[in-house]
Amino acid sequence: MRWLAVFVTLLGSTSAMAAPDCTFEQAIYTQPDGRQLQFQPVPRDAPANQTASFILTLRAGQELTGAIMWPNGYSTPLWSAEGPCAPDDKEICQFGQEENNTTYVLGDAGIERLPQEMGGTPARQVLLPRLSSSLWYSFYRDSEFDLDEDSGDVFTFSGCAN
Repeated sequence: MRWLAVFVTLLGSTSAMAAPDCTFEQAIYTQPDGRQLQFQPVPRDAPANQTASFILTLRAGQELTGAIMWPNGYSTPLWSAEGPCAPDDKEICQFGQEENNTTYVLGDAGIERLPQEMGGTPARQVLLPRLSSSLWYSFYRDSEFDLDEDSGDVFTFSGCAN
């Protein structure tokens, strides 16, 4: 009976793991405060060095469109996003354009750079460095931050898009 309890516990702890047919390109990641990061296929008209595309849904419901690029020369996956400059704005602004916004993941081997190939198994977590500071110094400060809570730059795997 004891082994059954251990098995059920282990089974429950793997529920956050990806289904066998779930790829990184379909992964959905969330933060406790409600932000969501959803990867999707790279658009046909994307630059040649773009290896990933994502939608970042903010707490207030606005969506930013993001990209992961591997620049020429020293290769590291850099993230950026664009979308409305303010919650009720039609003007488009860039977020995360600072230098060295390397995208990291927590995988089986520990902390790694986001892989170039997005067809593999999704990582447990994704880190978009400087995301929160980009939003803090924008018109989203009032809608994205609660004085008691800082959601940070880490997103945790929560499922897969169909």
